[in-house]
Amino acid sequence: MQDVFDVILTAAIHHVFKQDLPRLEIAFNDSEVASLHSSLRFLKVVCLSRSNLELHLPDDFHIRLLASTLHFLRLLELNNNSFTDITKNTESYVEKENDDYQSRMTEVLLVEQGKASWSDDAVEQGYCLVVSLLEGCEPALLPELLDGLGDEITTKHISETSLERLRVALHIWHRLLSGRFTKDRKKELRPKLPKILFALQSVLQQLKHNEAEIAKLAIDVMVKILSLGKGMVLPHNALLVLHSSLIKLQAHDKSFPQLFQSQYTLLSTLLFQHSEAVYGAVHVFITCVRNLLFSLIQSCSEQSEAVIQHDITQPTGKLFKASEVVQSAQKMARLYQEISSHKNTFSKYCPYMIADYIESVQSVVTPSLIRDALVPGIYCLLDLCGEHELSLLHAVLQKGSRELFHSLHADYSKYHKFKGKV
Repeated sequence: MQDVFDVILTAAIHHVFKQDLPRLEIAFNDSEVASLHSSLRFLKVVCLSRSNLELHLPDDFHIRLLASTLHFLRLLELNNNSFTDITKNTESYVEKENDDYQSRMTEVLLVEQGKASWSDDAVEQGYCLVVSLLEGCEPALLPELLDGLGDEITTKHISETSLERLRVALHIWHRLLSGRFTKDRKKELRPKLPKILFALQSVLQQLKHNEAEIAKLAIDVMVKILSLGKGMVLPHNALLVLHSSLIKLQAHDKSFPQLFQSQYTLLSTLLFQHSEAVYGAVHVFITCVRNLLFSLIQSCSEQSEAVIQHDITQPTGKLFKASEVVQSAQKMARLYQEISSHKNTFSKYCPYMIADYIESVQSVVTPSLIRDALVPGIYCLLDLCGEHELSLLHAVLQKGSRELFHSLHADYSKYHKFKGKV
């Protein structure tokens, strides 16, 4: 029985990893595609059934399989990116050329889309295999494998060649931290999290503005780590994520709405799961909130009032939909609301946050829909202000800003302060 198993295992590994490049020509050979997927699923079952198998696995099976699968995934991700570029270029050509040329290019586009579909399926199977390998390995071996996976995102210099390595590793960490692994393997996972958080800060410091997809992935992984709670992440380690929130978002980049959402979720999760840690670093947290607000207001500078009012579901032109900016403003208001639930800590800082809002909407022509989305959050901050805080606010505001504040406070008193009270 062992001999038969060894032959099948060797054949499955050889079939998946035998070439340096994924066999893209099998995209239109159904039997080959099915065979590849069957091999990947077989390896997944072997990894998950380790404790139940009466059959022997090679001593270095998990280490070698992890290395091979990571290499396989990096190549597939690289091919997926090339498919995307080819598809975009082909679609642009099809729109410009004559009928014969359009027909030929359409055929090319269909071929490339077929390859991309096959590649996407293989990528999904590959990631499932890595997660299964880590979930099913022996406890004594897991720290070594996690260290290796952590090294994949630890880099002193990000280059073109290291981007795919980074993308694959971040996808794997995101999947690991989203499933049962965090409960079943707490003991082995907990000591590795500080290293991962530190590595992610380094990654975000080095990434360029045109690498927003990887930046978002890195932030989302940090959110997953913070969501594990203070039992898994010590306060001083949780505060590491504030370094990434100090990096100002590029307001006029097409990825802004997605990155804004990730940054909001990061700060919100930190405040909810690790409030005691935040209390010890309020000044830094407030600075991160200010950066988020300023980037949002700056994103409005190219969103005209007329365009947003006309149809917020349509793209505003070059970058992103106006509705996405409105949703970002709603998230900003939600963050202010969450901050207001920590009255004892944040009440004395509310005047400064309100002043930030007033000065920012005065510095940039802000569409009314954006202001309307932000105001409920500002009202929540005003709920925390007593006479002393209001006097302080008057002192820090310039003359023109005071007029705007008087109007804001009058609306607050009329529509919000006594709402629902007898």
